[in-house]
Amino acid sequence: MTLIANLTGSSSDTKFQNSVKQMRDHLKTDTANTSVQAYVTGPAGVITDTVLIFGSVDVKLLLATVALVLVLLIVLYRSLILALLPLIGVGWALQITNALLGFLGKSGAVGISQQATSIMTVLLFGAGTDYCIFIASRFREELALTEDKHTAMRTTMRAVGEAITSSAGTVILGLLTLLFTYIGLYYSLGPALVTAIFVMLLAGLTLVPALLVWLGRAAYWPFVPKYNPALQIDSEEELKGFWGRLGTWTARHRVVAIVGSTVFLIILALGNIGSLPTFNFLTAFRDPTDSSKGYAILQKHFPAGTLAPTTVLVKLSGTDADAYKQLVKIDAFNAAAQKAAGVAQVQGPTRPTGKDPLVDPAKLQNTITTLPAPVRDSIRSGKQPSMPTQPPTTGKPPIGGQQPPTTGKPPTGQQPPTTGKPPIGGKPPVTGQQPPAFTPEQHTFIFLVALGADYTIFLMSRVREEVKRLGIEKGVPHAVARTGGVITSAGLILAGTFAVLTTLPLNILYQLGACVAVGILLDTFIVRGLLVPGLVLMLGKWNWWPGRL
Repeated sequence: MTLIANLTGSSSDTKFQNSVKQMRDHLKTDTANTSVQAYVTGPAGVITDTVLIFGSVDVKLLLATVALVLVLLIVLYRSLILALLPLIGVGWALQITNALLGFLGKSGAVGISQQATSIMTVLLFGAGTDYCIFIASRFREELALTEDKHTAMRTTMRAVGEAITSSAGTVILGLLTLLFTYIGLYYSLGPALVTAIFVMLLAGLTLVPALLVWLGRAAYWPFVPKYNPALQIDSEEELKGFWGRLGTWTARHRVVAIVGSTVFLIILALGNIGSLPTFNFLTAFRDPTDSSKGYAILQKHFPAGTLAPTTVLVKLSGTDADAYKQLVKIDAFNAAAQKAAGVAQVQGPTRPTGKDPLVDPAKLQNTITTLPAPVRDSIRSGKQPSMPTQPPTTGKPPIGGQQPPTTGKPPTGQQPPTTGKPPIGGKPPVTGQQPPAFTPEQHTFIFLVALGADYTIFLMSRVREEVKRLGIEKGVPHAVARTGGVITSAGLILAGTFAVLTTLPLNILYQLGACVAVGILLDTFIVRGLLVPGLVLMLGKWNWWPGRL
């Protein structure tokens, strides 16, 4: 059986969530030591379960992200001090961002959801660590070429500062598109993520360089870069590494690199054909919750729509005498709606049980017109009528005793019991996961376009430097060689931070984390390693159009 409980207030209020919790506590107590299974589901139950999950994962998500970034930095750079530097910069940026968002939220300027803060934490650590890596790697390179650390940092920021500012600006512009959406789930992400990236940009241009200059060469201990003027002479040694060899191969086989990488990416994109997202919020939980268990029982034993029926409001106009005619029209609408695909049951004034009316509205109207005037007036006013001693004889059975034909069939459009097949609208998932939710696809596109621009901008800024010195044929391989390791490190860390989302018990964040992580890796190794260098070499001087190199 089902019991409908109407809750008041906003679903984001603590009182609202406590009401759901109290209902669950009472049901648990009342059904203890019995065979009765009771669950609180519906929109209120789903929202409460979601809030509880987000409330319990924020700290775990932060700790997991910090641990992953720290381990990757130590492994990649083999320096504990250098590994802690990005965490300090990102940590300060995170605290300032949280304070700003708290102020904006309290003032009512913007609404910030818990999902937005979770994604913000991951994005901030990923993008912020990338900015720190770009600065630290170039500073180490300049320390080997320049004896004075202050001069080395000035050279570093002239080269990297523009790239970081451009990449952060691109990310901000990409995220601002979320403000044009009408869905609150998307809209709430915009202010949180834009604020985080802007604060991190300021930290990257001020705090991180200041800390590196203060530490100097000691920041890279135990592998301290030593001043070596001989390195100012261009050497072919850097082309002997993996990225140097890849850049040289791309310069010799640019067409193969472009066509091969493009075909590979197109093949991967073919998986999107026929894939439709699901709008079933109950599939958002990776682990069973009270609301999802209750919904499963409803889905198995009750018609679709029992959980949250769709309500159609009809505003009537005219006099009381027109009400009967309006009821006839309403019943005609109900009958038509009942026949629509996917409709299990229609309830209304003429069919309160969801079945065909016991009395045909048209016949009811005709019968009422034959009643004496006092009776009709009493029906309209709702008062007890003074019935005549003898009712009119029509030779027909009483209206109230008319019975509809019984067929034993369920209402038209009744949904069959759940068979375990995948939800309508999506292909059976290969990995055994739920069909893709409706949000990760758009989020993935925005994140990959915005964050992928980071690596393109960083690579192209170095390409411009090297092409000015060596020409395009030699400059591109040298640029790939000098940025390949840095972009790889940044890509692994950024992909790793988003992969942390796959540890959360929500399918929406699981799918978002997995998609963005894989996309970042493809962007790091395929797009930046083959496609972009190949296109640069193919376009030649037209790379800088309409400007000039």
